[in-house]
Amino acid sequence: MVDLLVLDESVGPTAATQPVTSFGGLPAVPGGTAFAWPRCDDVCDEPMQYIGKVVDPNAPAEAPRLVLLFLCANPDTLGGCETWDAEAGANAAILVPAATALETVPAPPEGVTTRDTFYGTRVESFEIPERAVDPDFDTRADDYGDAVLAWRAAHPGEPDDRKVLGTWGGEPAWLQWPEPPSCPSCDAPMALVANLEEGPGHRTDANFGGGRGHLFSCACAQPAARFLWQQ
Repeated sequence: MVDLLVLDESVGPTAATQPVTSFGGLPAVPGGTAFAWPRCDDVCDEPMQYIGKVVDPNAPAEAPRLVLLFLCANPDTLGGCETWDAEAGANAAILVPAATALETVPAPPEGVTTRDTFYGTRVESFEIPERAVDPDFDTRADDYGDAVLAWRAAHPGEPDDRKVLGTWGGEPAWLQWPEPPSCPSCDAPMALVANLEEGPGHRTDANFGGGRGHLFSCACAQPAARFLWQQ
């Protein structure tokens, strides 16, 4: 089973303060929570750009949470700040409780901190036939591609597949070699939160180098989250 994240055009800006997956707008945290907007810790020390929030499928049922994703978007250091690297400090994946009442966080006055867009998602699930496992080749990217083909078949009237925004949970759909991050607390390989495409519209897309992002989390006693992208 592959759970696709699909653009849901019925979702409005009020979803920014709801415990659901959405992209663009401003980040939101539980009311009364102190939140420091993350700054690039790689080259520039500028405030990062908010990409979106994703419901964490790896969180325990009794403690649901969201992952807030930020990337450095400083045009003066484009390519210099290594936003693709899970440990370089040019992106941030921050876990927050998925409270029913969230409050938006104002953006810093300086830097490229937001995207001029807001969109929500829904999950559409597709059964993908089992593949023979080749130990020298990760076939899970093909599973994602097969799910996109199944989505196209299920929605013949759609003009293109840019409404498919990635996958929720499951396995990484690598474009290169597998590079799952390890949890900084327990040192175990992290589990996938989502494979992420850059977005539904070229003008307001996130910048994953034209590739695909991979968001991870760990469910240990001191949970953490990490992000990287490949092209």
